[in-house]
Amino acid sequence: MNQLWVEVFGWTGASLALGAYFLVSTGRVCGDSRLFQCMNIAGATCLIFYTYHCKAYASLLVNSVWVLIGLHSVLSIAKRKKQFQAAKEAAKEAAKEAAASIMDIDISAKSG
Repeated sequence: MNQLWVEVFGWTGASLALGAYFLVSTGRVCGDSRLFQCMNIAGATCLIFYTYHCKAYASLLVNSVWVLIGLHSVLSIAKRKKQFQAAKEAAKEAAKEAAASIMDIDISAKSG
């Protein structure tokens, strides 16, 4: 592969990883945000490609683990979001049922 493209991948990966760290460190995004995790995954993926071509296998291993951690985090975030949505829907239903019960009590009290 053309060495220019290898360098582009390396610089892109480094920029994404450092950008993600900067955003979290300055409080602009949370560590459990999709943006942060996706930037880390994309950055580490680019760095895997780069380090493979540079034969820097220790860095390749670190970035491979970094991708796995990021993927696990993205899946965990998605799972939590799904659980939150389910809890939110259950709370809405419970509130509707409670309101209906109150309305029944109020109507019974007025007619009795």
